[in-house]
Amino acid sequence: MKAIHRGIIAIVFASMLVVCLAIPAALAAPATSAWINGVMLDAGTPYWKNDNTTYATEPASGWNAYFNAATGTLTLNNATITAAAPLLTSHGLVCADGDLSLVLRGASTISWDNNTYDLINGIVAGGTLAISGDGSVNIQIRNTAANGSSIAVLSYGNMAVASGSISSTLRAENTVYGLYALGNILFAGGQTVIDAKAPGVTGVMATSSEFRMTGGSITVNAEGTAGIAATNTHALFCATPVLEGGSGSFTVYGLAEYQSGLYYNSDTLSYSGGTFIFAGSTSALLSYGSHASLHYNLNNAALVYASKYTDGRSPILWKSDADGILTSLLLIPSMSDFKYVRFTQPVDQPQTGDRRTPWLWMGIALCVLLGMTGRMITARRKCR
Repeated sequence: MKAIHRGIIAIVFASMLVVCLAIPAALAAPATSAWINGVMLDAGTPYWKNDNTTYATEPASGWNAYFNAATGTLTLNNATITAAAPLLTSHGLVCADGDLSLVLRGASTISWDNNTYDLINGIVAGGTLAISGDGSVNIQIRNTAANGSSIAVLSYGNMAVASGSISSTLRAENTVYGLYALGNILFAGGQTVIDAKAPGVTGVMATSSEFRMTGGSITVNAEGTAGIAATNTHALFCATPVLEGGSGSFTVYGLAEYQSGLYYNSDTLSYSGGTFIFAGSTSALLSYGSHASLHYNLNNAALVYASKYTDGRSPILWKSDADGILTSLLLIPSMSDFKYVRFTQPVDQPQTGDRRTPWLWMGIALCVLLGMTGRMITARRKCR
């Protein structure tokens, strides 16, 4: 019963956090300004350099950040950012007051190691956030405040990642989040790596919304350092997971009371492509629904492997609950014995043609062989 009570407290705590963050979300509009390293960029001064100077026109020596107020687009180009500015209910090292398109060029870094604020964000958008580009951003945050929390990337609306590389290392005395959106999360490309360690950790969080992945890759390694109320550890937390392509590895470990690779508070998990691994010491999959209504929407080619070990050894090919219950329930965390679940597709063997018509290719090969034999016989006759 103690574990159940802690799980309920965790849900209540998460709900309170969502409400607090959602209050300003209704006010979101296209961003008219952005803050970089504690200074503001807008239509009048859209350029910024690493020496923390802003410019009205493009400097001859180049720039490290550029904000296009007409489109709400912020471009980072080999930027080095270490200072924060206040935005809405928290502070951010890179932040905008509304919907933001973030373009990554070169290799940028965002870093923080301080105890000044209870909540510090790496990148935060007051509305929706769209990330693209061929560059990278490395987010390193260590919040040493007594009740300190941190979020690598936060959006008060939907979040979409189309391309680019995002890596984050997060440490805090209370809770940390990797990608956090108040709306839906769409991951269509790029590469994201999240290394998070705190009493409570959530690697990717789409609150009460949908997480959809169609391409790219995500790797989450999350460690919960203390089994205290409201500090549980989930690699992916969403209402409805829709897994259509790309690859994801969501792993949690440590001391937190509840530890799951995937926590979803709906009754349906959909999978149609890609490879996704979920592992957690409590259970690989955890749901707030009821066992009677849980539904797996799997395509015909889907292969589901499950193991009672978090490292995935000695897996079985799971086809139905007759092979073992795949998902635990919040109120019954020990319902499933599976601490590792992998969704994948069959691996095709190398083919030299259409495998549906083998006799056709065998016939062609035979004709070629007969033709070569005929030529050899003719050549021999001519030699005589």
